[in-house]
Amino acid sequence: MELKKLKILLGVLIAALVFTALPFTGCTSRVYQDPASQDTAQDTAADTSSAPDGSGQDQAAAATEDTASAPPAEPVAAETDPWPPLIDSWQIAFGFADTQGRRLIYNTEEHDSLIENGFDPTIYSLAVGPYGALEPIAYSTWQDETQYDTFRQVDTNFKNLAGFVYSQPDWDLTKNKTYILTNMCSLIDGMVAMSPPGGRKGNTPAMPAETIDSIAAYKGRGVEWGKTLAVTKTGMIGLVKFERQGDDMLFSIVYMDEDTTLFWDCPAVYDEGSTWRVDSGDDPGDLQPLLFAHFDEGYMMVLTWGSAEGETILLLCEKDGAFAESDAVAYGRYWSPA
Repeated sequence: MELKKLKILLGVLIAALVFTALPFTGCTSRVYQDPASQDTAQDTAADTSSAPDGSGQDQAAAATEDTASAPPAEPVAAETDPWPPLIDSWQIAFGFADTQGRRLIYNTEEHDSLIENGFDPTIYSLAVGPYGALEPIAYSTWQDETQYDTFRQVDTNFKNLAGFVYSQPDWDLTKNKTYILTNMCSLIDGMVAMSPPGGRKGNTPAMPAETIDSIAAYKGRGVEWGKTLAVTKTGMIGLVKFERQGDDMLFSIVYMDEDTTLFWDCPAVYDEGSTWRVDSGDDPGDLQPLLFAHFDEGYMMVLTWGSAEGETILLLCEKDGAFAESDAVAYGRYWSPA
């Protein structure tokens, strides 16, 4: 029982470290109402209703009558986001490779509940790896957690983690890399081929000067540096860090080809130790394309976002002429040294 309590506490700590790495001012827009403004609104309402001459009550009654006699408002059609239904139609999970590059683990301790709810581990027959590399996989076995588990989702702890294990017959997986587990679905049909810049994995050369100049002009802000993350047949995926403006920090993921320019902006407030990710200083972190695809809904991109404390998945979908972050999928790995 004590061990279970300890694991729960460690799980909460790990989740906090990995998934709160982005500051509140970070990349996704959030609706936030200042509690002070709520209090002010409540105070104003109270002051009006309790006016000494009773006029507040009269005004409130008049407003109610006006509202009641007003014609009903025309219904406003709710804006529908086409991406969640499409993403929900895919059968995907995430896992990572062992040291030998021959197995993947879908790390979870929820074996019984998943099986009871109809999960079939044999549905996954393909793994999508770095730069969209497709590898055939087959379900092998369920693996129980051992007493030596270090609570780190890394290849050196692979054999100690609980999860569904998949094998790759040719040992072609890249060790310790994150993979999308899927099958032959529309996700695969929409994939756009991409490759590492310069043809070598891990190489992220600087963007051409003319590309950096065009981005700076487009955004109206100086660029500190730009890197090419991947290339497609007709375009490129890049990472751009803009010049600091006071404590205002910004980096962007961009896809550019002859006809399309799509940005995903990630602003933050400067923090010497953890601007975007915990213990990563003011560096955006290690962003690597995992999948790039195009559908009727637009372009979609999945990247791994690694840093000192771990890694998360970033899902970007085209919307209104830019990339928007989607929470339709979630995955994170913790690997901070003990």
